[in-house]
Amino acid sequence: MYQTTQQNPIDRLFLRMASFYGKHWLDMWADIPVDSVKAEWHAKLSGLSSKTVFKAVDYCSDNLKFPPTLPEFVQLCKASTPQEITKAIGRQFTPEELQKNHERITEISHGISTKAKSDYRAWIKPIIANPSRYPDISLKLAKDVEAMNA
Repeated sequence: MYQTTQQNPIDRLFLRMASFYGKHWLDMWADIPVDSVKAEWHAKLSGLSSKTVFKAVDYCSDNLKFPPTLPEFVQLCKASTPQEITKAIGRQFTPEELQKNHERITEISHGISTKAKSDYRAWIKPIIANPSRYPDISLKLAKDVEAMNA
């Protein structure tokens, strides 16, 4: 059984892992003094932010059937940081490629902001103007939308 002080992040990490992995987590340390294990985890995780560590804990609870080993957990933590994601690409982009990608992102973001400014209710105007041309349900929906935004 783990005894924890809520001030110690490693204790909190071990308690959370034990709470959702139960016996699987506890059995990993059955023949090793837990304080030694916690000291090793602390040493390996000390350079990472609490946010990064607990993001990895959340990933474990949502995606892993069995608890990770320390090296696996460190990899999960590193995979959530931008530097590691960048390293995973495996190559450097040329200045031309970077410029082209920047232009594409700018174009896409401009398109998104332009669409956001367009009148998404434009479809109701012809229905309201000529109700006899449309089924009753279309007129009802158009009036409901018009009333919501009035």
